[in-house]
Amino acid sequence: MSRRNEPSAVSRNVSKAGPALARSAASGLAALYDRAVDSVLIRPHEIGSAQEAVEFSETDNAWNADALTDQVRKVAVTLLPMLKRAGVLSRTPGLRRVPSVAVASTVGAVSTQLWSGVKDLQILSALVATRLRRAGYDADPPLIKRLAIELYTYPDRQPTLDSVPASATAVLAKWMIAGAIGRNASKQAHKAFVAAERLDIHALMSRWPDLKR
Repeated sequence: MSRRNEPSAVSRNVSKAGPALARSAASGLAALYDRAVDSVLIRPHEIGSAQEAVEFSETDNAWNADALTDQVRKVAVTLLPMLKRAGVLSRTPGLRRVPSVAVASTVGAVSTQLWSGVKDLQILSALVATRLRRAGYDADPPLIKRLAIELYTYPDRQPTLDSVPASATAVLAKWMIAGAIGRNASKQAHKAFVAAERLDIHALMSRWPDLKR
């Protein structure tokens, strides 16, 4: 399979593993996601543009890193065997013939990718929160969490908010697959930063009071 076709194949494989992941690890993934974003919102961080977001993402800086590191690794350790049992790793290009011991050794790589994704989502959340505050609105955590997921997953469209197909579980599962096959997800994050910068905040907020009920 060519590298060009690989991303779509990986995406299909993640979808096939979705139910197993949702049943077995949704609580751990959601807790990590909530904690990562909450750590940004508790003490407001100013990131005012996509360029600032990209520059921050290229540093080693992170929020609440010490507290989140152990949780990231625990999620990686939990999810990797689940992906294997669900057949994702065996169907993923480049991993069809990987023995169990080699799959187990990818925990470190998956943890790194997962942490990188968590950091990018934190930066994206900070950018969204900054834009809301500068436009005169409260940085509502439920809104920011829904926006961050949708912007990250669908950066090329305006957020709908009334229908968010991508959950935190699905986004984190993609990071896990990226880590397992050695793919860097930074391009996806950069697209999301640009999407956050071009948000029509006032139009978005005019719909939010009805949608959050």
